[in-house]
Amino acid sequence: MLRVQSRAFSAVAEEEELCDDWVSSQVAVTTVRPLETVTVPNAGSGISLGSGVTLQPHPGLKAQARLTTVTQSSRDLGSLIFPPLLKEASAMQPFQFTTSRGSDPGLSALELNQVDAATIATVTPQNPLQLRVDTKLDEGERVLAIAHDGELFLPLGVGQTKGDQTEITLDRLPDAVSRGERSITGAIRIFFQKVVSEKLGLEFPYPILSAVTVTSDGAVEYEREPAKVKEQVANARRIVLYIHGIVGDTESMVPSLQSAKITIDGQQQPLGDRYDLILAFDYESLNISIETHARSLKQRLAAVGLDANHGKMLHIVAHSMGGLISRWLIEREGGNAIATHLIMLGTPNGGSPWPTVQAWGTAALAIGLNSLATVAWPVKVLGSLVAAIETIDITLDQMQPGSEFLKSLASSPDPHIPYTILAGNTSIIPAAIDSNRLIRLMQKLRSDAVALPFFGQINDIAATVHSIQQIPEGRSPLPQVQEVGCDHLVYFSNSEGLQALSAAVTQAFSNNQ
Repeated sequence: MLRVQSRAFSAVAEEEELCDDWVSSQVAVTTVRPLETVTVPNAGSGISLGSGVTLQPHPGLKAQARLTTVTQSSRDLGSLIFPPLLKEASAMQPFQFTTSRGSDPGLSALELNQVDAATIATVTPQNPLQLRVDTKLDEGERVLAIAHDGELFLPLGVGQTKGDQTEITLDRLPDAVSRGERSITGAIRIFFQKVVSEKLGLEFPYPILSAVTVTSDGAVEYEREPAKVKEQVANARRIVLYIHGIVGDTESMVPSLQSAKITIDGQQQPLGDRYDLILAFDYESLNISIETHARSLKQRLAAVGLDANHGKMLHIVAHSMGGLISRWLIEREGGNAIATHLIMLGTPNGGSPWPTVQAWGTAALAIGLNSLATVAWPVKVLGSLVAAIETIDITLDQMQPGSEFLKSLASSPDPHIPYTILAGNTSIIPAAIDSNRLIRLMQKLRSDAVALPFFGQINDIAATVHSIQQIPEGRSPLPQVQEVGCDHLVYFSNSEGLQALSAAVTQAFSNNQ
């Protein structure tokens, strides 16, 4: 280092002024060459996008398609590539068509260019746009397709493994965007996220009545052998039975017995300490009537020793449709000689406006992706909602306001069993309603499935508070009703929901003393 470079107009520095320190830096430059675009075919066989991805023909969409990378430096979307809800879900990963290596970001997005705005609306659940990828997902994984249209995040569809491939079905497309704003001449970029989701359906020989153990860390262990369950029932005096709703399972409910606290002799203890035995009723919630589930529950309770006048304390904690199953059991199947108290959380006693499971799941997912819910959702909720939007043809006829089922249930004689009703009254942030942002979101989902005035009433996303509280008048004892600051998806994880559940159980024990 006898010489140093200097931009100053001066002679070479004297030797005593020379610096003997080394400074170095390394800059890696990754050059990504855009792939060639292909025209979306309108008939015939699919067309390859490369990397084992085939785009299936679509009869109406006019666009050029290619795979591309996700770049956080893009001025088109920047940090809006993934919703905050997914960014916070650290266990989730983007679904990639090619594996990232070193500085290579990999191909993980579908880009549609030269999109004909007039044909975007031709992509519907009846005529979806499909991708087939030569890779398999891990067990329990689904792919959620998402896009941002310059204002809002939209769930576009779901992918799952079929055979040796992953099939991604896009039920809708957003408006094209350019530089982060909607544009006729812009592009549509679709991003894909892996989500762990238990598919709704016949995965077990439903219905199942199980004995449940909840560990101190919230892990759930099931004993499904009827003879062993019967033995535990015989040795118990205080029993609680959990029943899930149409989208969910008891595995996500019963940990509340550890996380919810109750005061016993001046000491804070887990709610589960009040009971000798925890039971869970899991059932196939999509294709079988509520009355049939209630009769099946009665049969399985009798098989383990909980028939009429069994002489034990039996509290039922039921979520959503599980409350309607419980009411039919109690009010129409002689269950008032079996159950001693019913606690319902978010049960649509007066009906729910959503016509299908998919319509509700899609709207709820969009609300979460755009951070319009007033309470935080746990990651598991995403899996439940992704499972819900797969069930395209499953109707909610029995839970429609004015349905024959609800009319029949409302005409039931008084069972003289105490009911506690917890109704979530917090769902959508007020600013989203005041600014009509929620209305625009529903319109972009092309959802006329639910009357928008529904969102103007206090509700828990699935049903209004009025509907949840709608028990026939003149009951003795009178139902105990409490509004709770949470929504339909977090009764068993939100702090206010857990506090309300603890208070309801405390009251139930007081009634039985």
